[in-house]
Amino acid sequence: MDDLETIRKRMKNKKRSGYQSKKKKLNDTNFNSFYRFMIKTMVLIIICLGIFTFYRINPNNKLFNAIFIEQIDFSKATKYVNSTILNLLPNFNKTNKSEEVSSTIYYQHIENNIYKKSDNMVTSVDKGTVVLIGNQEILGDYMVVQQQNGVKVTYGNIETMTVALYDVVDKNTTLGTYNNQLLIIFELNGSEITYEKALAIK
Repeated sequence: MDDLETIRKRMKNKKRSGYQSKKKKLNDTNFNSFYRFMIKTMVLIIICLGIFTFYRINPNNKLFNAIFIEQIDFSKATKYVNSTILNLLPNFNKTNKSEEVSSTIYYQHIENNIYKKSDNMVTSVDKGTVVLIGNQEILGDYMVVQQQNGVKVTYGNIETMTVALYDVVDKNTTLGTYNNQLLIIFELNGSEITYEKALAIK
């Protein structure tokens, strides 16, 4: 009887040790999966930081603009961010009242893409995000505002700028100043549209 009891105890001990080893392997597997996930996440964050840092240093890089700016439609992303995430932050989308002008914008269309106003202030046509700032031979110093309604507006021949890259601007917000004539290009889904059509889109 003693021998039989001893055998039973040994079998129980083997079962317990086997269960514990399996449990240990399961924990190791979960840890390894979590570890790999964290490594991938950190690498992705580093890549994103590298891209934005490079753009901050070289905002006029043609290759970067061709890949990340001209080929990316910011309208959907801008609408989503402004309608969800940014609305949760108090006063984030509210611009400084001192930078706002009258409720109606009066750009006078001279010819082609040339406009002017009664003053020399460059004001935003509608709500949006500054997605690009640069310098070009034809446009001079310019900025691109991706509006929430999907219209992309390029303001060129700017003398001074009062907003920075990725700033969220409200309608009629002062973007800067211009001298003599202002270049404005309105685009929707990659095609140029008129000033009147851009104002009509909600």
